Amino acid sequence: MADSNLPDLYTANPVSIDPGDISYVVENTGATPAHGAFKLSQLMSNRYKISVTVAANDLVVALKHEDGTDPSADRPLYFKIGDSLRACTAALSKTLADGTNWFNSGSTTLGTKEVDYFIYAIWNTTPATDIVDLGFARVPYFSVYSEASATTTNEKYLAYANASAPTATDDMVNIGRFAATLSLTGTGHLWTVPTYTSANLIQRPIFETRQLQFAPTIAYTGGTTDPTSNVLNVNFYQFSAKLLTMVIQSTLTIGTGNRTITTYTMPWNTFNQTLMGGTGVDNITASGTKNAVASYQFTTGGETKFYLHETMAATGVIYISLVSPVT
Repeated sequence: MADSNLPDLYTANPVSIDPGDISYVVENTGATPAHGAFKLSQLMSNRYKISVTVAANDLVVALKHEDGTDPSADRPLYFKIGDSLRACTAALSKTLADGTNWFNSGSTTLGTKEVDYFIYAIWNTTPATDIVDLGFARVPYFSVYSEASATTTNEKYLAYANASAPTATDDMVNIGRFAATLSLTGTGHLWTVPTYTSANLIQRPIFETRQLQFAPTIAYTGGTTDPTSNVLNVNFYQFSAKLLTMVIQSTLTIGTGNRTITTYTMPWNTFNQTLMGGTGVDNITASGTKNAVASYQFTTGGETKFYLHETMAATGVIYISLVSPVT
């Protein structure tokens, strides 16, 4: 064809590019440039997506290209992990079978409730050849594997795709978030997932959850008689990096109740303090609305409870809020 410049060529013959298309390149290596070719997929390798599905009640999480294909040596995905750019050159997926209280997400407090999980790209140096690995956990702040737990039922557990666990100092980076639900112990800890939207499946780094529901167990100490009822009206929590916010509002019907302490189980148990104050306001006293002594405490039973120190004297509403750092 006759000589032409690029704008004229585009006008005469515009084409739609495909990741498999090959383009010419001159690599500047100094005095002697090298000539070669490359696939356009090499310029399109950082657009990833998270695939989350359920098969036979098992949770399946996979890392894909944006078009749904797996990463490969010819078409890798790149992630900045720690101080280095790492290439994911093979398919990555992790399956969590039903029947286990993974992440403590099937507990009485969290089971049947949607939980947000954060996706990580991990530079796993345990295999014979260092690889990019896939992981996910309930918290958004992990930067090295030693911050996570290897116990499957621990709230700080990190699920990873490779057969070999990362080493303690292996770097990881947050790359997204998804929602899933694990049923209670009595129903077999079965996985389900919602219909995904831009709110509950995030394809980018994100460091906070949505406002998530939980089901606190309410109990009483002191005095002799429980109230007639204590109905939850508001009960949510939210992670923002290493801060946990929790809000509870419940309506107490006193009946003949005279308990002096009301406790609520919490959606998270591991804090950097074993005892810390919160905010409690109520109008269940004879004198009307007042501030109450409120705190959370890690108990010998392995869970953290929020304590409202208030002697019941009237039917009314209890308000609780807490913002606390976690570990």
